[in-house]
Amino acid sequence: MQLYVQQLVELGPGTIHTFEIMTGLIFASNALGTMISAPYLGRLGDRHGHLKILMCSLFLISVLYIPQAQITDPFILMGARFLTGLCIGGLIPSISSLLRSLTPSHIQGSVFSYNASASSLGNVIGSLFGGIVTSHLGIPIIIFIISGVFFLHFVTRGFGSFTP
Repeated sequence: MQLYVQQLVELGPGTIHTFEIMTGLIFASNALGTMISAPYLGRLGDRHGHLKILMCSLFLISVLYIPQAQITDPFILMGARFLTGLCIGGLIPSISSLLRSLTPSHIQGSVFSYNASASSLGNVIGSLFGGIVTSHLGIPIIIFIISGVFFLHFVTRGFGSFTP
């Protein structure tokens, strides 16, 4: 994220501090959106089904990532990242609830630990893959790839999800 913001903010003698603050705000805007929406979307999932919330969140994230590859203003990027964070707030409680409801109680601890390990592994592999792709093809390409991965998850899981 820092390299992408660096491309958006013109660095001059007095702008290094502004760049660091802007990078932090853009990064934090995603977490703020998640923090705001997770409780609401979790309750919505309890009423209408966590799978529906998961599918809507996956679709919206895949759509909201696309413009982030073309944004040239750091404030607009901050807004887009905030909106993406709102959608991520639907993923986290939905995945946790689905894991809890689909897993027998005697192995739930193991399943949740596998989920945490898979998340950490994804962070490591995603960072390595992202760095390699970015160094060869640029940051916008990795954003399109991320959007495609979310959309692929939506498509492969989504068509059977909305049966009454």
